[in-house]
Amino acid sequence: MAEKHLDNHGKSVASWTAVGILLLAAVLIGVGIMINQSLIAWVGAALVVVGVIAGAGLTAAGFGSKPHEAPKLQSVTPNHESRGARDAQSAH
Repeated sequence: MAEKHLDNHGKSVASWTAVGILLLAAVLIGVGIMINQSLIAWVGAALVVVGVIAGAGLTAAGFGSKPHEAPKLQSVTPNHESRGARDAQSAH
């Protein structure tokens, strides 16, 4: 059975939206803590929830990465010629 994998490393509308919202949330939480404003920190915390829901919702709506079958591995045929014989031929 073939494995499913994603080769685009999260380059989708869903992932960029979620990361953007979560980045803004982290900045707001950090600023709110630094300037001792709990309201700003709580707005950031609420945005964490919004970012996760937005990412999951966009993925469910079809804007996420599309899984597909893993590429087949090509078999390598072993070289039965000994290394010493190859080196001797290449020296001539």
